[in-house]
Amino acid sequence: MGCDIDIFLEIKKPAEDWKPYEDLTDQLYPDERNYETWGFLFGVRTDDYEGLFVSRGWPEDNAHKELEEKWDGDPYNTPDWHSYSYMTLDEAEKIKWPEELQESYFCIFCEYVWPLLKGYSKDEHRMLVRFNS
Repeated sequence: MGCDIDIFLEIKKPAEDWKPYEDLTDQLYPDERNYETWGFLFGVRTDDYEGLFVSRGWPEDNAHKELEEKWDGDPYNTPDWHSYSYMTLDEAEKIKWPEELQESYFCIFCEYVWPLLKGYSKDEHRMLVRFNS
């Protein structure tokens, strides 16, 4: 059975609550099925890496509370959500990527695409993830 990732980007402007970041087209999200990258970042689906951001849960102040449940009762959704975690853009910018993962789209997204969203603002950015196996 395969494993998929759900990714939710959030933004927080000074003195405001976290909000979903909705200005990014779905085609730019790094949702490729890459177990090595997921293992390196989140400790999911590999024994090769310990994971940098393993099962941290989602922050209490997240903007996606309605999605935090493991199963929403929808018969078309499976109740197999697990390994909820997150990372901030500041954390992502400090990642030392192993050479074998530097061509993964997740690496390219974290190093080049996501930082461009921030621009010169003082807004905070974070990525929430969960996996479905």
